[in-house]
Amino acid sequence: MDGGADTMVSSDGSTPDAELDSGSPADTSPPPDSGPAPECRVPSDCDDGIACTDDSCRSPSNTCNNTPNDALCSPGMTCQAGIGCTGTACDESPCRLLTPQCGCPTGEGCYLTSATGRSCLPAGTLVEGAACASDGACEPGHICAGFGVAACLRACRTDAECPGTTNLCLLNASDGVTKACTGTCDPIAQTGCPPGGSCGIAREDTGARRGLAFCSGLGGPGVQGSGCSDEDDCAAGYTCGGVCAKICRVGLSDCPTGTTCDATAEDIVVGSTTYNFCG
Repeated sequence: MDGGADTMVSSDGSTPDAELDSGSPADTSPPPDSGPAPECRVPSDCDDGIACTDDSCRSPSNTCNNTPNDALCSPGMTCQAGIGCTGTACDESPCRLLTPQCGCPTGEGCYLTSATGRSCLPAGTLVEGAACASDGACEPGHICAGFGVAACLRACRTDAECPGTTNLCLLNASDGVTKACTGTCDPIAQTGCPPGGSCGIAREDTGARRGLAFCSGLGGPGVQGSGCSDEDDCAAGYTCGGVCAKICRVGLSDCPTGTTCDATAEDIVVGSTTYNFCG
């Protein structure tokens, strides 16, 4: 027997592949780094355990997104990221019309939609006192109403819900229950009304016969002493009593030369101010 190393030969006379191995140890190093593992592949990978969030897996970044969705909470409650539904459930159905409102999702307000119906609609942006054409144009908690000129007025059921001491809960809304505050304006300075409006004074027909200042439409050209048949014939700041008479404050010099603030007529008290008419 030859004393050299034996060489295995296959049956066809070729040297097996094993004989071609250099004998180096196997390469066990890890493959090149391909980056961090993706955070998610499907939405279920992103469940944050909060019932009111919409869970999704962003593509192509494969990262999670958990978006709060108020619609998944009870009426009047909101969804807070990492917390869940918070707030107090609404005590009126389907929503509360008066301020503070409840029952509608973020970005919506409660509005009268019929004689007896209320619904959540996209929130209007017009502030109190602004001219309007519909309730839905006003900020939530307001009604588009007025005497001859429409403005966004605070919805109310009692005087206490109307801001200011001269603001009365008098204007009836379509549901027969809710009213609107009369608003506040200055009949002497003619401020506080929307464009196209003028500030007048009046008294309740019945009950306590409280005095109020209110916005109405612009009238005609009539000034002190001009003949008139109704308020529309007189200019802003005047009333009609057969002739146009200027609104005045009792005890002050608001009247044209030759006239005085007529103390013989019944005074109209609005807040702490006593009004009458020049004569």
